[in-house]
Amino acid sequence: MTSEKTLGKKILALVGGENNIQGISRCATRLRMLLKNEQIASNNKSAIEDLNGVISVVENGGQFQVIIGPAVANVYDELLEGTSLGKENTEENTHEKNQHGLISNFLDIVAGIFTPLLPLLAGSGVLRGIVLLLT
Repeated sequence: MTSEKTLGKKILALVGGENNIQGISRCATRLRMLLKNEQIASNNKSAIEDLNGVISVVENGGQFQVIIGPAVANVYDELLEGTSLGKENTEENTHEKNQHGLISNFLDIVAGIFTPLLPLLAGSGVLRGIVLLLT
């Protein structure tokens, strides 16, 4: 298997390098990146998916997400090593966060709450329709 350091550097190169990344974070299984030029990463999506250690790639909500699995913490740490990425206190990041505004943040929260409920609501609507047809 590709070492985490090699995997992190390969992913960094394929998404356009450090200068193409506005922000980077991780969760339990994914690297999440906000990119300045998403087209570079989109063009290299299949090359990223072909890397040994990468499970899949998802483009979701303006984020470019690389699904790695439980090794993501090591890949993330190695990717940040030697770069200026992940330093949240920079003036540019602060300015960008302020531009989003309260309304955008509120809508993000509401969307995050209701998106997982959509299948449940759709299913209950279909079930209610079936019950009405049978009565």
